[in-house]
Amino acid sequence: MPLRLTSRSGKVIAAAMTAGVALLATACGGGTSNAGGGGGGSGSGSGTGTGQTLNLAATQGSFTNFNPWGAGDGINGYLWSNVALYDSLTKLNAQGQPVPSVATSWTVSGDKVTLQLRKGITFSDGTPLNAAAVKANLDYGAANPSLAECNAYIAGVKTTVLSDYSVQLTLPHPIPGLLQDFAQCAGFIVSPKALANPSSLTSTPDGSGPYTLDKAATTPGQVYTYVRRPGYWDAPQFPWAKIVITAFSTNTAADNAGRSGQVDGIQQLDPKDTSSGLSFVATQPVDYSGFWFTDVTGAVSKPLGSLQVRQAMNYAVDRQAIATQLFGKYADVSGSSPFNSAYLGYSTSLTNTYSYNPAKAKQMLAAAGYGKGFSVPVLCDPGDEQLCEAIAGYESKIGITMQISVHSADYITQMLSGKWPIVFGDYTLNPAELQTLTGIVGPSGFWNPRHNSDAAFNSLLSQIDTTSGTAAQTPLYTKLATDIANQAWTIAPVFVSIVSAWNTSKVSVSTITGVPVPMIYDITPKS
Repeated sequence: MPLRLTSRSGKVIAAAMTAGVALLATACGGGTSNAGGGGGGSGSGSGTGTGQTLNLAATQGSFTNFNPWGAGDGINGYLWSNVALYDSLTKLNAQGQPVPSVATSWTVSGDKVTLQLRKGITFSDGTPLNAAAVKANLDYGAANPSLAECNAYIAGVKTTVLSDYSVQLTLPHPIPGLLQDFAQCAGFIVSPKALANPSSLTSTPDGSGPYTLDKAATTPGQVYTYVRRPGYWDAPQFPWAKIVITAFSTNTAADNAGRSGQVDGIQQLDPKDTSSGLSFVATQPVDYSGFWFTDVTGAVSKPLGSLQVRQAMNYAVDRQAIATQLFGKYADVSGSSPFNSAYLGYSTSLTNTYSYNPAKAKQMLAAAGYGKGFSVPVLCDPGDEQLCEAIAGYESKIGITMQISVHSADYITQMLSGKWPIVFGDYTLNPAELQTLTGIVGPSGFWNPRHNSDAAFNSLLSQIDTTSGTAAQTPLYTKLATDIANQAWTIAPVFVSIVSAWNTSKVSVSTITGVPVPMIYDITPKS
């Protein structure tokens, strides 16, 4: 499940902060990718979308509530629903740049970001969406960083109401990609009345978005039906009269729904699974996928406290074979460092950090005192069992038994518990490098639930944070990329393209770099 993911006409906005520059809106490469070819299934109309229904299959993450600030699965399982029900502070254009939405304009000065807000928007309960409502939301997210990954991005942000429709944010440090995050993660605005009683959002959304929930046509945990909100301020961007999202627990069930015409699009599929009969739309290889050592000190599993052991476990895995056999053309080999070819500091040498060498792996285990191997519990999620089993199969050849436990609805809860020494993760690399890397190896990072701390990592992150200019930052990123690989905090053999599937006889779809699934406003009726 890509978390961040799984991201973003606006300008690149730079804010001089402390000694350097905070890139709040990052230019993304890659542009858009349009679906091509034919699709199966039945259409329900043509033209502008008036009267049409868009049927979507959700395969990533669980819908457990309608609180975008409590999206435990990151943005993946909730993104379509959140975009349908809630207005966001910004939206993203085809190049991944933030464009106006609730925030009609913004300015940056030092550590201050000032947002001018759109007038005339109201929530379902009649409350106006104004500066007070935005402050209530940002304060709630900042105060509850553990509720969801996205909340951690605005931890420490202070929001001040300047006028009825203007707010000023004071940032504790540069937040790369902040304006992009406002479009898909940390910027969905909920009625303050609902936030005051967040349990109400378990069953009843309270937003101002383009759609409202049709409870009579909704079965919690299975099918969610959204109908167009009368008089919505940005209606042309959302041409569908109705959107139906069906949650599928297996890709096989989603494939069957695609083949029968029950759904027009499937959120994510195995890239070698063509049985749905739908056309693939793939992102660039941005999903950093594999096992993450949440315990690098040996507190939960003593052997993992040894750097030799973690490195041996990396040498044990044939990355190229996994990439070819499981993902084909939809994956690049990774060297267990979250740097793909789009990142500053990337080098092709990273892919050779751990060339497949099981003999060397066994020697390193023996040298560390674990020549007879050991057993270790591992957390996996249902959509990634093949990759979990593939890595575990290689580890078994050097004497390590991975006791894989698969969790679905409570995967994020389990991951954050800190009780699993190894967890499966696939993190969608954000075009804002510093944000991604802080989330993975920073001591307070969402994907570092045991708060592991490496002095060299921390120093480099801090230096990058306060250094301006690509030329000055690149050698710092290069050193960080190498250090992360050498310290072996992950066994992440591949960068995977995120593949969704679509009935292209009915819909046109475009993707945005860094966003794990197409936005609802990028899914339009076929002309």
